[in-house]
Amino acid sequence: MQLLEATETRVERRVAASAAIAAPARARRIVTVAILLVPAVLVVWMGWRHRWTADDGFINLRIVRHIVDGHGPVFNTGQRVEVGTSPLWLAVLSALDLVMPFRLEWIAAITALLATG
Repeated sequence: MQLLEATETRVERRVAASAAIAAPARARRIVTVAILLVPAVLVVWMGWRHRWTADDGFINLRIVRHIVDGHGPVFNTGQRVEVGTSPLWLAVLSALDLVMPFRLEWIAAITALLATG
């Protein structure tokens, strides 16, 4: 009987010790996550507050509209001229425009912010 009580006491001490060790580790993990998330959230928040689209962005939106409509990557329908300065961005916007029910301008703004953050 004494052996059983002694074993239970040892187990209780080990559980208490592991809980005491786990508490600082958990706090450290929370601090680490906060340190990593705060800058990313700040960049996205400031990017949203100061968002704007330059002329090249509007050119890309027009090209994407032509791609989705089936005319290819052109600025004016029927004119086969290289118009895109960022083919990967055009491909991403074209794919997202096909699968998302939002306006292309919002897709571009949100995707750019998520890619930045």
